[in-house]
Order: sequence, then C-alpha cells, then structure tokens
Amino acid sequence: MAPYVSAWVGGSGVVTQAHYDVANNVFVQVYGTKCFHLYPPSKATELHVYPDAHPRARKSQVDFDDPDLKLLPLFETLGDPYMKVTLKPGDALYIPP
Repeated sequence: MAPYVSAWVGGSGVVTQAHYDVANNVFVQVYGTKCFHLYPPSKATELHVYPDAHPRARKSQVDFDDPDLKLLPLFETLGDPYMKVTLKPGDALYIPP
C-alpha cells in the first residue's frame, strides 16, 4: 500500500482551527513564521472537539479569539498549551497522530 501523502499551502496571515490529525505530519516552513500551540490528546474535552461522526470531526468548536464560554464552558479550564513552537524558514516540525 502506498503511503498517504498530502500537502497544504497557506499564505500570509493564515490561521488554522485547532484540530488533531489521524496521520503523521511533517510541517515544513518555507517562508515567514508559523506558531503552533500544541495540546496533549487528554485536552480534547476542554477543546470541545467535534465528535468523529460530525462533518467537522477532529476540529475544535472554539473560536480562540472570541470563545463562547456559555456554550463551550470547559474551554475556560484549558490552560496554557503544553508546548508553543515557532517555525522559521527551513525549520520542520514532526507531529504524530
């Protein structure tokens, strides 16, 4: 079986919704910088991740810039990311599934 390969390309100012993937990821920064806020899988509840059967599965329901704490109250208990990583041109980050 051939390995699963996909590529994502983004321009300046692109923000990606908090999510998790089910495949290995190697993110390579070509130009500019990109900051990752990484949380352990145990924080999925606080991130209010959509369930697997939902069309937006594996993505957080939370708008980090304007969280609705009445609708998504556990987000308030999330705390700081386990790790923050800022990539510069030529850097790579491996993120396991």
